[in-house]
Amino acid sequence: MASGQKYVRAGGVPILAVVLVCAGRWTAPRSLAPSPPAAPRTAPAQLAAPVLQASWRLLFARDVDTWVAAGDGSGQRLLIRHAQSPCWSPDHKAIAFVRAGQVWTANAEGGNLRQLTAMPYDEVPVEDGWSSDGRPVDLTWDPVDDAIFFSRSERFHLAAVRGDIRPFRQDQPREQDVDANTIFRVSAAAIEEAAPEVCWDLLDYNTHVFTADFGHPAWSADGRRLALCSKGDVWYALRSEPPEGAGFILPPREKRLWNDWDWQAARLAAVADYDLLNRGDAWVCLATHLSWSPDGKRLAYGMQRVGGSGFAEVHVVDVRPDGEDHLASSGDRTLAEYGMDPCFSPDGKWVAYSGSPAASVDEAASDGLRGIVVTPARGGSRRLLVAGGAQPAW
Repeated sequence: MASGQKYVRAGGVPILAVVLVCAGRWTAPRSLAPSPPAAPRTAPAQLAAPVLQASWRLLFARDVDTWVAAGDGSGQRLLIRHAQSPCWSPDHKAIAFVRAGQVWTANAEGGNLRQLTAMPYDEVPVEDGWSSDGRPVDLTWDPVDDAIFFSRSERFHLAAVRGDIRPFRQDQPREQDVDANTIFRVSAAAIEEAAPEVCWDLLDYNTHVFTADFGHPAWSADGRRLALCSKGDVWYALRSEPPEGAGFILPPREKRLWNDWDWQAARLAAVADYDLLNRGDAWVCLATHLSWSPDGKRLAYGMQRVGGSGFAEVHVVDVRPDGEDHLASSGDRTLAEYGMDPCFSPDGKWVAYSGSPAASVDEAASDGLRGIVVTPARGGSRRLLVAGGAQPAW
């Protein structure tokens, strides 16, 4: 475990008639005023439907390129060729994306391209949104340190050590190898291409379930919370400065490393569905792409079956404080039964995702509609916003 990390597990009221009692007799009032007419009943107020704003800018991938459109889907235009997994910088003045297995940046208009990482990479197709080929996925821009976090598959060799199974990094394929996602960090201000920092990987703690440990990072807007996936569940890591008296002063922004901070990580939502004893043949469903609402009170995530079967859902959970340094989730609900890569809109009232507006998997298979779909974050009707688009980033 890298320095500075901590893991914590993670009536009614009866009506009283008032009468006067005098010498053992009931005395009724002399007259009764007529009752006022009952107020007419009104229907509960209906929430106004949210409105997509054309002033927003929507990044998305189409084929192997990155495109941009207005927030309502109009004005689509090609922005950067050979660029996928796009994400905005916090101020929307720059873009991070993946090209040929490396992380790059550009300005908001697609110019001033710079390669940030230098990592081994083999050009093979990505399956089901997982980085099975070592290609970075799920880029997210740290609003505090101006750094880009992403996940990428690595190969680990399993070996018996004193009767226990331990993973070791492995560059050359061999028997008993496993692929598992690792979370990396690279400075957006890097002057030259370099190997990124390893933040969390399969070596961080002893585990017997090798499923996307760790992947799909997503920063909250305030830069305090990093959502991620581990063992297929939704986790979070809270970032804070080292405590006073620790004998360590946080370096300037341009010189910081990820483990200069103090981290507390815990599970937020147990959503994975797998059979530990028969996971090779079982229905194995894991959380994937994550997205915070702007106010940090909700988290959207994808749910997919490992290996691919057409099963892909979009969910939203409510997030609330649970003590000083902990979070809790509640109200898990399904927004889409055929979708992935969810993303909250800038006002938090919409969720965009890649998939189909169909109400079921069977309907999606027959209607042929595919692209970027939008739906109100509280649930409701869905509509196709960008035909043929994927990986939306508002």
